[in-house]
Amino acid sequence: MESRKNRGGACRGLLLGLLLALALSLPAAAAGSDGYSDIDKMAVCNMFEQNGLQVPADPGSWTFATWSTIDGERRITELALSGRSLTGELDVSGLTALTKLDISNNAISGITGLNSLTFLDHLNLEHNQVEDLDVSGNTALTVLNAASNQLAKLNVQYNTNLEELYCDGNQLTRLNVSQNKALTTLYCQSNQLTNLDVSGCTSLTELYCQNCALTDLDLSGSNSNLQVLDCERGNNIDIDIASLNLNETSSTFVYFGNSLNASDISSDKSVLQILCQEDDEFEIESWNGQAIS
Repeated sequence: MESRKNRGGACRGLLLGLLLALALSLPAAAAGSDGYSDIDKMAVCNMFEQNGLQVPADPGSWTFATWSTIDGERRITELALSGRSLTGELDVSGLTALTKLDISNNAISGITGLNSLTFLDHLNLEHNQVEDLDVSGNTALTVLNAASNQLAKLNVQYNTNLEELYCDGNQLTRLNVSQNKALTTLYCQSNQLTNLDVSGCTSLTELYCQNCALTDLDLSGSNSNLQVLDCERGNNIDIDIASLNLNETSSTFVYFGNSLNASDISSDKSVLQILCQEDDEFEIESWNGQAIS
């Protein structure tokens, strides 16, 4: 087994190689003699070493990394580091070819250089200790999972390609999704939100916002694709069911507390489930002019 001292020597060797490349005015991400990007190898090596972890010397054996040939060199395009006991600040600034990054189930407190990952479309940092997250430069993101962290704010207004957002289990007091027209799935439950406006999310199919102390939930607009609305527990809101503007061919089931109140509007094209707890105060009286018993 390679000693930690030797691993440190390998990383220092990579650093010296990079400095030499710069001195010779070579491209910053020039491939090493093995064809793999020295910058990518150094970034991963530093992640592991700062946590006292072992990294194999041969990057081709890294089962946690997917390498792709880009402009004649091997670059890391996917990195799966879930449950690797990573702690502190994670520096990803050199991994500019990444499209998928999974750093979930660690003890990471922050991420450095995230905005340099302009090709990133999937980011999973669920179950960490991140307090501040800046994804303003990650405009290619389609899936963001930041659940179960310590976020007090989250700005996704620049992530207009976002389709799935999981930010549940944080400390958010405000969430603006007005620019996220492509959003189909939103999990924002177990936060400190008092109001939520999803009226502009015309592609939304699933909304989970339970246990948020909501007093205002705006479902107006063309939410004709909505299939699941879960707002059970810990909310105190009035829902205007008619404002959902569901397709006339929808088959709709309404659940309230432990008793079923169903209104079968017509055929069987889609299902909307409205899930509420008995201790919530909802006013749901009618659907498309039909009384709900």
